[in-house]
Amino acid sequence: MYYYIYPRTNAPEKITTNISQGGKGRDARFLRKIPENIIKKATKVAIDASKAMGLDFSGVDIMLSKDLKHVYVIEINAFPCFPSQKRFNLSRRIIKKN
Repeated sequence: MYYYIYPRTNAPEKITTNISQGGKGRDARFLRKIPENIIKKATKVAIDASKAMGLDFSGVDIMLSKDLKHVYVIEINAFPCFPSQKRFNLSRRIIKKN
């Protein structure tokens, strides 16, 4: 199984992190600010949610509680749209894995 984490943030009063609605894509430096056990928990929750929906490939939107103790699934996308990245090409990575 392969997974990719694409962290995004937005202003606290916003209810979405969609780039088209003002969200900002973050890099690995941002992820280092989140405790490793929470990253692992979020990853497990996302994988379990995808499996529960019977999906082999999906995009799972996760939000963390303000205190970084709880993980919430916001949305599961059966046909996710991933942003283009100069450093990471998800389509190419998936093709190489299969």
